[in-house]
Amino acid sequence: MVVLHPAERSGPVKQKGLFGSAAADEALFAEARELVVTFRRASTNFLKRRLRVSEQEATELMQELARRGVIEFDEDAAHGRVLIDR
Repeated sequence: MVVLHPAERSGPVKQKGLFGSAAADEALFAEARELVVTFRRASTNFLKRRLRVSEQEATELMQELARRGVIEFDEDAAHGRVLIDR
């Protein structure tokens, strides 16, 4: 497999998110953020059940919530700790 540096790729580079568009991804993230902050619960299973998304999508949402500072994980915790209030 040959991996090209971004400058070596030909044509426009398209970023594909969870649902194929930035607007849909941002709307889903906003909904996930609202759920986590409202219920003070952050877990992949919680998001999976509430948003009716796949395990992979819920995992990616949890990673994005952590990246944006909404939640954080303790070393051995299965659930994230919610860092922000409404």
